Amino acid sequence: MLPTYQEFLTRIHTALDARNDVIIENVGELHYQTESEEKIYDYIKISSTPILPTDNILLIRAGIHGDEVAGVLTLMKHIGEIVNYAHTRGVKLIVFPLDNPSGFEGRTRYNIEGDRGDAGNNDFVRYILSDGSITDDLGSQNEFKAWKWSSDPMFAIHLPKETAMIHAQLKKLPLSRIIGVIDLHGDNFINQPYAYHYAYGDVRRYHEIAENIRAVVPILANEYVNSGYLNGPDFVPEIVRDGKIVLDDPDLKSDADGFIVRYEGSLPDLMQRLGAEHAITVETTGVVPEAIGDKVNMIWIKGLIDQIAKNNRNSDRE
Repeated sequence: MLPTYQEFLTRIHTALDARNDVIIENVGELHYQTESEEKIYDYIKISSTPILPTDNILLIRAGIHGDEVAGVLTLMKHIGEIVNYAHTRGVKLIVFPLDNPSGFEGRTRYNIEGDRGDAGNNDFVRYILSDGSITDDLGSQNEFKAWKWSSDPMFAIHLPKETAMIHAQLKKLPLSRIIGVIDLHGDNFINQPYAYHYAYGDVRRYHEIAENIRAVVPILANEYVNSGYLNGPDFVPEIVRDGKIVLDDPDLKSDADGFIVRYEGSLPDLMQRLGAEHAITVETTGVVPEAIGDKVNMIWIKGLIDQIAKNNRNSDRE
């Protein structure tokens, strides 16, 4: 039985309220109107305390899609363990553990108003191309003239309330100190048990993490993946490049370790533009058992903490 929204909040507070190295803040309220009533949800942020100007930070988010519960459940059950693991390695945390609380409560992808915004609720970047056109998705082709937050007034883009909230909260953070970001999702389009991941930069540095995941669940390797995008999970990629139709396009195909590089305007895409060295989206399919999903999410969380801690040690030696 999945927890209610209030049960989730209770579990988080029970795990953390007595600690003096972390703080839970209600940073705002999300107001939604249903047919019968207005519903209000607290928007919470968990932060290490103190966070000093020289600290390196891992940002974790879960639950932007309300029907993808794996990451939310992992944080609910393991947040104390995660804090311990990070702090003993000199890494600080900022966590948005439930980004779309009304969707989580209703088990819907978008919020209870059904508002997906102009480009979905995981909408953070707009790319301005050399011809002046604007897109939120470059695929794997990292070619553009300029980029901006999708909330920049110049675009007049409609964002759902929860997305606008995290935009506002991110802009208050010490963004230059966020070395890594991990966005916990759960693919509900693929009906076989798999894990795969979106990433940027040299993904070979994550090979050991992928191998650890492969030991608990199959990796979706060397396969086209387009789950959750507007053209649907069964889309056969047909990309036009230089006037030619390219069917075997790397935009949508995972590598041997299940990594996909796609500059698609998501939160990790934004954070890597802002300088985060590690920016990962974790996907486990909805048919993966909860306990296995927890293992995959924790392998990634601890793996990125270790990567950031390694950076800390290297910086100390320089």
